[in-house]
Amino acid sequence: MEIALKELQKNNADFAKMQIEATHDYVRIEAETEEAFVAIQSKRELDLSIYPIDYKVVKQGKFYKEKDYTTKYPVFWTATPVNYIFPKELKVVTTQVY
Repeated sequence: MEIALKELQKNNADFAKMQIEATHDYVRIEAETEEAFVAIQSKRELDLSIYPIDYKVVKQGKFYKEKDYTTKYPVFWTATPVNYIFPKELKVVTTQVY
């Protein structure tokens, strides 16, 4: 998004003062226990995906399997507000989304 904005700013003065601010985080959620896995599935406020949001589904299945990476429980992906607080028993990898 920042690269696109810089390109727009080069060619259009209307974008000169515009700034981008993160509103959501793109999150990969990995449960370490069965209880945590069940807990994350019950989070109704999250729109969970069983595969990375930015991937194209080529073959349907129950869960996405990451190459060269094994986890005991399936991994989920979602977007959350920047200040969303996850339970401590979850491993969460965050990338900001604008």
